[in-house]
Amino acid sequence: MRRQRVIKRQIRVRPIKKKIYVFLEGKNSEPGYLETYSRLYPGVLAGLELKRAQGVPATLVSKAVELKKTISRRSYIEQNGKNDEIWVVCDRDAHPNYHQSIAQAHSQGIKVAASNPCFELWLILHFKEVDAALNHHEIQSLCQKEVPGYQKRACKVPDLDKVIPLHRDAEERAKKLLSLRQADGAAAPMTTFHELLISIRS
Repeated sequence: MRRQRVIKRQIRVRPIKKKIYVFLEGKNSEPGYLETYSRLYPGVLAGLELKRAQGVPATLVSKAVELKKTISRRSYIEQNGKNDEIWVVCDRDAHPNYHQSIAQAHSQGIKVAASNPCFELWLILHFKEVDAALNHHEIQSLCQKEVPGYQKRACKVPDLDKVIPLHRDAEERAKKLLSLRQADGAAAPMTTFHELLISIRS
């Protein structure tokens, strides 16, 4: 008698897509940038959940710490995996406890995309290098001059379809600024916003 051949069908397990929770100080510029980035690059490997206009850096970190407790629970990990990340996006501006807030976030395993003096520095880096001790008002004025569509006194959202395709140039300039700050010990200008984009892509 011939043996019946048993065919085992392989079941493909679809990997859980990493989710990135982002606590944002602003309600227009930063979330608008991230939403447009995800639209222009739909192949990114992370899903974004944006929490807009959450307050000053200390408040952002406090809310992020609470969420960290939730996603660290076994029930959450069993359902969603353990690769989800929490980010805080904030500016130096003139906020009190800025550096302490960043240190607290890092100590809790929360990632930070910080810009000193402000997010507009990141936008300018798409078009040119900036390495001058400018305050956030001066950076915003320069942004209005260099970045298409940006209006300092309006909603501050530039023409992102023209800006975001140049994000790789901005990333290289941001990395260069970080190297300069490590060498000279100065606090500004610098931004780590590019690290969030890299995490979204990875």
